[in-house]
Amino acid sequence: MGHGDAKVGDELPRRVVGPITRMEFARFSISTDDPNRVHLEEDVAAAAGFPQVIGSGGIVSGVLTEIVTDWAGIEPVRAGNIRMFVPLVPGVTFTVSAVVTERADDDTLTVVSQVVDGDGTKVGEGTYTVAP
Repeated sequence: MGHGDAKVGDELPRRVVGPITRMEFARFSISTDDPNRVHLEEDVAAAAGFPQVIGSGGIVSGVLTEIVTDWAGIEPVRAGNIRMFVPLVPGVTFTVSAVVTERADDDTLTVVSQVVDGDGTKVGEGTYTVAP
């Protein structure tokens, strides 16, 4: 199914990511020049009120967006809005899913993607506008 013939309610192919490790948190932090030590050091994470290091929101943003761009391509994606609900912790395996929620009169689509952890907790959500 391409995005040109998509209908409201169509689901994009799901994917499972993980388990994601502390080392991947560190690599992502370094590769994106995100020097926040809460991603790397237990004592800094604890001082910030977290039970352990947490992953960058960019990891979740990336997988929320990737499921849409893998399906539609990057060029048709006109806008996106990401929301985080809970911190990403090491060792989690999560499922990424997306669904077409709206088709406008001009055939522009709204696609909502989400990341849910193994316990069923929604970690993040993205809403995207996809041109025909």
